[in-house]
Order: sequence, then structure tokens, then C-alpha cells
Amino acid sequence: MLKNYLKIGLRALTKHKGHTFINVVGLALGMACCLLLFQYVAYETSFDDFHTKRDRLHRATFQMMQNDVDDGTTANVGYIFGPTVAEEIPEVIRYVRIHPNYGDAVLSYQEGATERTFTESKAWFVDSTFFAMFDFPLVMGDKARALAEPNTLFLSETLAQKYFGNENPMGKSLVFTGWVNETYTVSGVFADVPSTSHLQFDVLLPMQDLLADGRFERSPWGWQNFVTYVELPPSADVAAIEDKVTSLYMRYRQEDFTTSNTQATSYLQPLADIHLNEEIQAPAAKTGSRKTVYFFTIIGLITLIIALVNYVNLSTARAMDRAKEVGVRKVVGARKGQLVSQFLMESVLTNGLALAVAIGLSLVLLPLVNGIADTAMSFDLWADSRFWVVFLGVFGGSALIAGLYPAFVLSSFRPATVLKGETTGFSSRARLRQALVVVQFAATIALLAGTAIVYAQLSYMRGLDTGLDLEQVLVVASPSVRAEGGDREAEMATLKEELSALSAVRSIGLSTTTPGQGFMWYTGRYRDTQDPSTSQPVRGNWIDHGFAEVYGLEIVAGSGFHASMAPPDSGVAVPIIVNEALVQALGYDSNEAAIGTRIIGSPESTGQNIVGVFRDFRWSSVHQETEAVMFEYRARGGDISMKVSTADLPGLIAEVRTRYEDLFPGNPFEYQFADAAFDEQYKNDQRFATLFSVFAAIAIVIACLGLFGLAAYTAERRRKEIGVRKVLGASVPQLVTLLSKDFLVLVLVSFAAAVPVAYFVMSRWLDEFAYRIDLGPGLFLLAGTLALVIALATVSYHALRAATADPVKALRYE
Repeated sequence: MLKNYLKIGLRALTKHKGHTFINVVGLALGMACCLLLFQYVAYETSFDDFHTKRDRLHRATFQMMQNDVDDGTTANVGYIFGPTVAEEIPEVIRYVRIHPNYGDAVLSYQEGATERTFTESKAWFVDSTFFAMFDFPLVMGDKARALAEPNTLFLSETLAQKYFGNENPMGKSLVFTGWVNETYTVSGVFADVPSTSHLQFDVLLPMQDLLADGRFERSPWGWQNFVTYVELPPSADVAAIEDKVTSLYMRYRQEDFTTSNTQATSYLQPLADIHLNEEIQAPAAKTGSRKTVYFFTIIGLITLIIALVNYVNLSTARAMDRAKEVGVRKVVGARKGQLVSQFLMESVLTNGLALAVAIGLSLVLLPLVNGIADTAMSFDLWADSRFWVVFLGVFGGSALIAGLYPAFVLSSFRPATVLKGETTGFSSRARLRQALVVVQFAATIALLAGTAIVYAQLSYMRGLDTGLDLEQVLVVASPSVRAEGGDREAEMATLKEELSALSAVRSIGLSTTTPGQGFMWYTGRYRDTQDPSTSQPVRGNWIDHGFAEVYGLEIVAGSGFHASMAPPDSGVAVPIIVNEALVQALGYDSNEAAIGTRIIGSPESTGQNIVGVFRDFRWSSVHQETEAVMFEYRARGGDISMKVSTADLPGLIAEVRTRYEDLFPGNPFEYQFADAAFDEQYKNDQRFATLFSVFAAIAIVIACLGLFGLAAYTAERRRKEIGVRKVLGASVPQLVTLLSKDFLVLVLVSFAAAVPVAYFVMSRWLDEFAYRIDLGPGLFLLAGTLALVIALATVSYHALRAATADPVKALRYE
């Protein structure tokens, strides 16, 4: 019996090749899209699954309230936090602190004539408990003694190959220049960190080396450069431990928090929550977006639903063609169950063929999706039974539901009725097809509107005035390797003088970071004449007197920096320039009123004197409000920013490299352009927009395939009617309108249904941005018009073909 079902099913599929092609291609595109998006979702939700203690490891974070205003959640704590909680809270089994080498480090290897020097951005100082808590396998070295000895380091396999080639790296010496300047011995090599780890690092150094000089003792709780993880027992009451941590933290920071009217509440963040929780930022974390995962899950399901709706529509639309076949089968004794089984077999064959094509498409497209999404998805996930259980469950359930309705429709025809050629009951099924077309195109219009809104917001972000002149600014990384005992300020002055002598360099300045790259410190400040509880969060950087000219920062009150400013460690109140946002936050009546006043971080500090006010500028992306910023004067180091002429850019870069390497030998020469670096902040938004538009386009193609098939079937069914109308004098435009109007009305109904849904969903997405576009009717009308044009173009082909056909051929047998 099964063999017979299979044979008849194959015969039915090959008999109507066009119908089969549209069904298979539509389903294959929907399944491939769904497969890729489900793989992306599985990838994003699989972070840190490989750690055996995953459910027991937590990152210490604190939700901060200042003056009863939510100041966000931070994962940064002081160096003393980890040892203190381990000592005072018995449920904490062990802890590990991570201190990234903020800024790039320089690693140098020299042996005989061989010399290799590179800049490394993923170097961390960690406690010796690191490998006991996290499962990063060692290729070489002793896990039990890892990082327990000073001046030892561990490298990733890739870095070991980079510095030592095929030689054994164990025992080799590397000179490390960064937060610590020492010679280190390679004591171990770890396997490259999986892409599905929120911790991404290449070099590990002992925490004791960082703490050896006692620099953090001056403010063990307040200097919050560290990220701390704790290990708890399997059955721990996490909420109760959080209460203990909150109590401990408030007790040790009572003086600071009372002064600034701050309240901290502990949140021991589970390892599983870290990657997709972008609201909690930490320097040692690779974060994704939970909302993006939700969006793409929905898009994947919508695309699959659109493909299945196509199948149901086309199958039921051809019911009349197969009605007589069903009638004959019933007359010769076929039971309804047998007919249902027969038509289900056709559905299984169609869906199975589409699935095979979808898997092939996924194999081809996965590298492209990886490139767009900046992920490292591999086919290893396909070996995971859980992935296939979920996907095949969705596929099987959807295919069964999509196949059952046409099967029951086709098997329910009465032989006496259909063999007479009567079509009673078909009108209700036509209404169902119309409803399904509305659902299909409503989803399509919603995706079109979403795509338009995403790109409009992206364009708005990039076009927003930053208050900074980022064009033609060349930024050279600060030299890390410096001669011991040298005068750093004099060295940088010499470099600036050398570079300023180049004809293409118009202005030059120094800063600890540049726009879009964050700030050097985050602190709190209040006016020395007011209560400490009025303290406001402030972002800060060091700049020299040339920085403002390079970036076009405008002084609106007071004066700028000059070369003879007092350095920040001179023991007197440091001169600073603030922006208008900080002036307003601190409650000054005007910019001018702030000039000459002093702001402090605590009653015993010397504080800073405000000498100037910059017009507000946008240092970070539009995801954030304009920050309150202060700049201190410093000319002894930092990145070198130059406003340049780009007439001979390669020649200029070569000249800058020569002078840089002459003055600072042993430092890798690295540069970037300020505008490109600033745009990097929008990299994730651009990826989201690209992926959204690609999969929305696929959904639109699938919907059009279905509409194309329905239009072809409708034109075929009304062939004789069109012939009669032509004989009676109907024109081609009239006939095209006749055949097209029903579909276009359905698209208009779809538009009315899609707009409220798209408005609600995209408004929620736009809420992520501090500065956003207004959702007026324009973008929705654009999406609706585009959908109407696409539908008209799809339907018009068959309408025009039918309207221009020779009526004699349609009526020859009448």
C-alpha cells in the first residue's frame, strides 16, 4: 500500500511541474531561512554551555541608585571585593578576579636574530583559581599550579604559534609592556577560546603581579577595575546570598555611599544570563542581544508560516482539478482514510524534497550569514540531537498541519456531485484562501515596514550631528614601550613637533581615548559649596591643549587648555574643561556661572577648577543620552590625533610611521581614522539591519511565489470567461483590472492589518535608542506601496498573458 501511495504521489508531483516547482521552492526557501535563523538562535543561546560548573558560577554585579535615580547595573568592583566575600560569606566556595589590561599591551620575543613584537588586546590578569572554575582546556602546562607563580604567563595556541612558530613555547621568555612591565616565562598553553564563550582572551598573567606595587591599596573598594566571579554550592539559596553580599558591600562602602547618597543592590548574575544581557556591560565580556534573538526567532517562524500558507493555498486552489479524480477513486471503492493517506503522502514528498533543498541551501549560505552576523556558527551544531529535535518538531508539525487540511478537503468531495461538474462548497474554501493571502501579505508588509524603519534609524544615527569634526582625523595608538626614567611629556612633545612639521598635518593633539572608544574613568562629582548627596555621574578623559582644535570642540564659556597647564599630580586643584551637560547636571545657572568654581569627588579631595565649557558633543553612540564629561589636562601620553590632508595618504602614513618608530622603537605602529572608529559603535546595528533585510526579502520572495501560483491558477480557471468577454468587446486593460483587482484588495486589507502590529513591535525596538526617529505614516505607506507594486507586478504577468490570449483557443470546444 505504501509503495502504491509513493508511486501515485510521485506521479502527481511530476504531472504538474509548475505547481510542484513553486511549492518546493517556496517551502525550501522558508525552511532554509528558518533553519539558518534557528541555528543563529541556538548559537547565541549556547554561550558558556561547555563549563561543567555553569549553574554554579555567578558574576558579581550591583544595581546602583544615586539620589533615588537608577544609575544602571555595573559588573565592576574593587580588588578587595573577591577576598572579602570569600572570607565573610561561607557559601562562596572560591572566587576569581579578572583585570583586563585596559588598552593594548605589547608582547616582544627576542632570541638571537629572531625578534617578534605585536600588540595584543586580549591580555588579562587573573587569580590562580581561574582554571579551577572555568573549563578552558590546557594543551601544555599544569592546571593545578597555573598562574600561581609570579612572572609566568599562559598563551592561547594561536598566540604560541604566532610568537614561537613550531618551537616548544614552554620556558620561553616574553617581554610584556602594559599595566605591568616585566619579563615573563611561558608556563602553559591553552586551547583557543571557543567562540561561544563570553570570556575572550589570548594572554593570562598572575593577578599577584598586578597587585604587587600596591597601587590599588589607595582605594581598595573605590578603584573598580575588576570583574569578580564566585562559585556557589549546587543547592545554594542565591537570593539569600545576594542579601548577604548587599549588606557586606554597603557596610564597607558606607562612607562613600552616604556621601553620594548611593544605594547598591547585589545581583549574582548566572553565567547563562551574561551573554544576552546587554544591559550589564563589563570590560571582560562578549555580549549579544536578547531582543535580536527574539526578533530573528519571530522572523524565522513568520517565514516558515508564509511558505506553509503558500502550500495550503495552492493545494486547495487546485482542488477542482482533482475533484473528478477523487470522485472516480471513491466510486471504485477508495475509503476516505485511504485518500487522506494518499494526499498526506504527496505532502510528505513535497516537504521532504523541500527539506533536502533547504539543507543544501543552508550549507551554501551559512558562511555568508557568518560574515554578515560576525558569528562563528559551524555545522557542529547539526550534530546536536537537541537542535534537530526542535527543528524537525517545528518542521514536522507544520508540514502535518499544512498537509492535513488539503488532504481532508480533497477527500471530502462527494462522487455524485463532482462527477456532474458541480462546484458547490468551493466558495467557502476560496474565502479561506483569501484569508490566508491576507495573513501572508500582512506578515510581508510588516517585515517591509520593519526593514524601512531599521534603515531609517540607522541613517538617522549616522547623520546626527555629533558636535565633533571626525573627518580626515588620523589616530595613531599611544606608544606603550618607553625607555625607563625618560621624561614622557618631553618625548611626546618631540613626537608632536616632528609630526607637526609634516606639511599634510594641520593640527595635532593627545588624549587617553578618542570619540567612540569610551572614557578613561567613570566617577562622581559635586560642587564644593553643596552637599555630597548632589554628586552626579561624570565621564572623564585626559587631553592636551591641541585636542580641541583637532576635533573642532567649541569653547562656549571660559578658555581652553594651554601648554603651561599644571599637571594633574601637582597637588593643587586641577584645571578642567567640562561640557554643557555637566554644567546643567551640577545645577549652574549658566555656562559662565561655572567658570572659576571647584567640583570635588569627596570632602577631602583637592578637586578640579572649571576653566572652560565645551558645547555639547556626542562622544558615544545614540543608544545613550549625551554624557556629562570633564577633561583634565595631560600631555605625557595617549593616542595621537592629527587633522590631515588626504591628498597623499599612503605617503603621509609612511612619513608618520618613520618618525614614530624612530622616537619609540619596539612599539608596533597602529593607526585608524576617527570617523571609521566612531562608526564601529554601530556595527551591531548594521549587522541587525542587514540580516533583517535579507530574511525579510526571502519572506517577500516566498509570498510572491505563492501569489504568482494563485494568479496563474485563477487565470487558467477563468480562461473561458476571459474569452467570452474579449469576444464581447472587453479591452486588455479592463481584463487585466478584472483579474488583478481581487488580489490588490487583499493586499490593501493586509496593509490595514499589518500597520498596528508593525508599529507596536518597532516602537519597542526603537525604545533602545536615546535618540530615535518618529514613527509617522510615511514609512508604513512606503511599505504598503511597495507591497502593492510587488503584488501588482506578480499578478499582472498572468493577467496580461490571459488578457492578450486568442479567445478562439479558449472557446473552440464550446
